[in-house]
Amino acid sequence: MGIGKICYIFDLLKVNPFVQSQGRPHTLKQILEDREIIKVFHDFCEDTSALVRQYGVHCDGVFDTQVAHRLLKSFPSQSMGSACVTYRNGPLEMKD
Repeated sequence: MGIGKICYIFDLLKVNPFVQSQGRPHTLKQILEDREIIKVFHDFCEDTSALVRQYGVHCDGVFDTQVAHRLLKSFPSQSMGSACVTYRNGPLEMKD
């Protein structure tokens, strides 16, 4: 997860960022469910299914770049690599 120039990685096997802990003003659940905070994902379908099923998190305020790409180009499902080629006029070197 990136906010501005800061990137956060959550190891869900070691810590549960969806529950309140001392020193943390908000849980990841509160952030993901806040419709005022726009969250950008690519191919969010499986992610949202897992978040609901495993953690009871119902995301709001989500912008899915894959859905936007399909709407703009009227193409069937596209990969992140395909979207990068289309919108950057070339592949994204750091995609992997």
